Amino acid sequence: MSLLTPTSITSIIPIVRSSGTCALFGHKVHHTKISTDACAPCARCGASILETGSSVSHVAHTLSCFFGKHQYIPIATRANHHEYVCEKCGHSLLFEISHDPYASLGKFKKRVNYACGLFGHRVHVVVHRSKVIEYACRCGHSFVKSQTAMKVIRHPLACVLLGHEVVGNEVRDEWAEYLCRRCGHPFYFRFAAFGQHKAHKSH
Repeated sequence: MSLLTPTSITSIIPIVRSSGTCALFGHKVHHTKISTDACAPCARCGASILETGSSVSHVAHTLSCFFGKHQYIPIATRANHHEYVCEKCGHSLLFEISHDPYASLGKFKKRVNYACGLFGHRVHVVVHRSKVIEYACRCGHSFVKSQTAMKVIRHPLACVLLGHEVVGNEVRDEWAEYLCRRCGHPFYFRFAAFGQHKAHKSH
C-alpha cells in the first residue's frame, strides 16, 4: 500500500483548492474552445465542462474581463444586429447596426457597463426564437428569455456572486451557444476544429 509523502501531499493541495474554488464559484474558462467530443476542460481544475447536450456547467466570472476589459471579435450579422463575442470568456454583445459604436473597429476592448448591471438592462427585442425571445440592452448585453414584453432585465444575485449555470442551446457554424438557466445570459465558445466537428456530427 502506498503512503502519502510530504511531496505528494504538497502536489495534491493545489488540486483540492482548485476543485473547491470551482465548486463554489464555478469552473474557469479562458480562451476556451470546444473539442470534437463536444466538451472542454476547466482551465483551473481540468474537469470536463461545456458539453453541448443538456448537462449543466457551473462557469465562473472571468475577473480580468469583469474588472478589466472584454476582448471582443465580430462573429455574425443577424436580425439587423452586429454580434460580437469576447475571446477570453465567451460573453456576447448585440448592437443594432444603426447604433453600433464598434462597427468599424473589428476587434476591440470594452469595459462592463456597471450602471446597467446595478440598475438593470433596458432591453429591446432582437428576434423571436422558438419558444423564447432574444433581448439586447443599449450597452450590448443580450439575454434569451421565455418571458414576453420585457423592458428591464436584472441579473439575479446568485449569478453575480457565484457565476452562471449554463446549458448548451444551439450550434451556429463554428460557435456553440450556451444559456444561463437562471438569467438567460448567452455565452459562445468556438469549436477547436470546425471542419472536424461537422464530420463528427455527420457520423
